[in-house]
Amino acid sequence: MKVYRLGWLTIRGGAGVMAVLAVVGTLAIGLAHEFTLNHLTLTPDLVIRRLELWQALTWLFIPLPSPLSVIIGILLILSLGGALEENRGTLGLWRLVLGIGVTTAFLTVLLSLLVPKLAGAVFTGLEVVTLILWVGYGLWFKRSIIRFWSLPITGYTFAALGLAFSLLSGLFGSWVRIIPDLIAAGLTYLVVVQGFPGDVWTRLRSWQLNRELKKRSAHLRSLDGGRGGGDRGSDKYLH
Repeated sequence: MKVYRLGWLTIRGGAGVMAVLAVVGTLAIGLAHEFTLNHLTLTPDLVIRRLELWQALTWLFIPLPSPLSVIIGILLILSLGGALEENRGTLGLWRLVLGIGVTTAFLTVLLSLLVPKLAGAVFTGLEVVTLILWVGYGLWFKRSIIRFWSLPITGYTFAALGLAFSLLSGLFGSWVRIIPDLIAAGLTYLVVVQGFPGDVWTRLRSWQLNRELKKRSAHLRSLDGGRGGGDRGSDKYLH
């Protein structure tokens, strides 16, 4: 795990960098509230009309303006992000968070063309980052037993709990708020469990190759007409 030193500040690994970015996002909310909400959070309408494409990245480290949300988010990044970094590596952690986070942003923007209520909504992304880490951590361990508040549960159950917390927040607020969470959770499943996009592409190429081999084998004909003729080996067939 890499250690970064900025003067007196020591940052450990990618999870530490993400936690620092969350702190920077918190300061941005406090010191430049209007600018942050208008330009750094994700507002699909602004991304489309003003082409503020950077919002797909900057929104990920902007928290809800709540001290509890900030503290919990940073703690989850350090704990779950650190655990995933040990298993997937620093680059793997960044690919997971940034890849899914940015893709979630653009899918939300595209969906806003069909769902008008999404267009003017303002989304903060730190909660999406913690959801990606929570669900990703659970799916990484799958059926293995992990400890959650001293309770032994499977990784799948842990991932389901993270998604349940997100859905509950939608019950007490607007259903529009949980759409990016649902998109991010689905993408996390595809990446961690199904190996998207790399493994999916490999399986697709394998299927295409098998199909091509079956087509070619259909054009082979037996020299003995299929009656058998002793040990003829691989020279029994011709194209």
